[in-house]
Amino acid sequence: MLGRLTVDLGSDVETIRQVVERLSADQRHGLRPLPGPLPSVPAIASAFEGLELDSRDRELLLGVAVALDDSLAPLLDLDGRSPLEITSGPIGEHLLVHAGHVRFVDPRLSVWIRATSSAATATRVHERLSAILRRRGDHVGADWHHARGSLERDPATAPQLIRIARRLIGAGLPERAFLLAREAAAHAVEGHRDEAVLVAGSSAVAAGYAAEGAAWLARLFPGGTASCRRRGLGGLFVAHALMTGTVPDVDPRALRPLGDVDDWGQWTRAAALAALMCAERQDRRGMRVWLDEVRQGAARIGVERDLGDQVVALSWLIAGERDVDGPRGSRSVSGAILDALRAAMGGDLDRGLRLLARDDPAILSVDDPLVPEHERTPLVQAYRVVVEVLLLAWRGDIGAARDRLFEAALVLPVAMPFAGLGWCSPAASISSSSANSAPTPARSPTRCHRACGSTFSSIEGSGSTSPARSMTRWRASASGPISEE
Repeated sequence: MLGRLTVDLGSDVETIRQVVERLSADQRHGLRPLPGPLPSVPAIASAFEGLELDSRDRELLLGVAVALDDSLAPLLDLDGRSPLEITSGPIGEHLLVHAGHVRFVDPRLSVWIRATSSAATATRVHERLSAILRRRGDHVGADWHHARGSLERDPATAPQLIRIARRLIGAGLPERAFLLAREAAAHAVEGHRDEAVLVAGSSAVAAGYAAEGAAWLARLFPGGTASCRRRGLGGLFVAHALMTGTVPDVDPRALRPLGDVDDWGQWTRAAALAALMCAERQDRRGMRVWLDEVRQGAARIGVERDLGDQVVALSWLIAGERDVDGPRGSRSVSGAILDALRAAMGGDLDRGLRLLARDDPAILSVDDPLVPEHERTPLVQAYRVVVEVLLLAWRGDIGAARDRLFEAALVLPVAMPFAGLGWCSPAASISSSSANSAPTPARSPTRCHRACGSTFSSIEGSGSTSPARSMTRWRASASGPISEE
């Protein structure tokens, strides 16, 4: 959160302090995304107190502030002037224009211009940009600006925004996906609303915003369509665990599908995530219950080895069983984590680190049987980084581990108290040892499995129980399995 604010507010300490004071507790802890736009605080108003703009310059600056990317060409069409005319004019000192891109010299100007522009001006800029982008063939950007500028609901924009949001999740850009899906949900009507809610919730969880994702996904239970409930269940399990430290207490028998292979596929992955969440929290009873569901589901859809056996092995490994039989992990993110932890706990830390190979494109090119289409998302990559940091710490490379975690914290949902070696969001302490007494896998199995478990551990103390309440309402009201409407 602080890293993002530093970028968005130009590293101005007083502005950051004032903005942080306006944020909710969930936003300050990275459980919800920062508001867009950021609140305009006295430090921002003071920085631009003497800036006077005519309507043309204001609309251009507002266009820069609300655009989805930093492409210059659409803004030139919006304004009508050449790049030289803009940079040599009154607002030239506020813009950096280079190689077809444009951004603010002081990023706080983006907050100020949006806060001081009227709703009518904002609507006009969005509609003009929508028309420009449609002429240029950018239908996604056109639909986005049209939706943002609409004073009334326009259901026609929702399907396209949802489709693009799904592609963005697969490309590892869930925050952008969340913006589109949230806007789709604002305009969608019956038939597309649940789908927009599902994508918004899933993308928020994938970005690491557990409270935001839980709030969206909870809207599907109990009243959402069966298909969307099935697809959102795994995300809700994860969000609940990250927020509260527990897996929702539901009876799996009440949720089993009666439908086809796709129904069972969604259910099996949700059960697998629940089993792993239980394993991390040393809830062996719950883990066994969910692993039974994983075995049954995997057998029904023929993925016993790729999903079932892999999840069973990883769960027991995290729960503290060092000698777990099972196949090698698939060449995917979760498979690499399983094999890396096995190698490390067998004493071969170098091999474990090689298996994680953060720059190895092969890991990201394979569909992960546990989290398909989410391999590149920040949350999944944060888990991968924490395992890498864990192995570096076990090897005694405390400085390298700290540097890697710091590097990751700039771009992934990772926070770093304890001198930069001890916390991942969502992850509790990755190692309870000090730099002088780092455990070795061969001699400290108990501490090792606890550290393994923290690879997927939770953020404690948020106090939110909305996902649990939603699951309880759904369970109480359901007359049959999840596949029933």
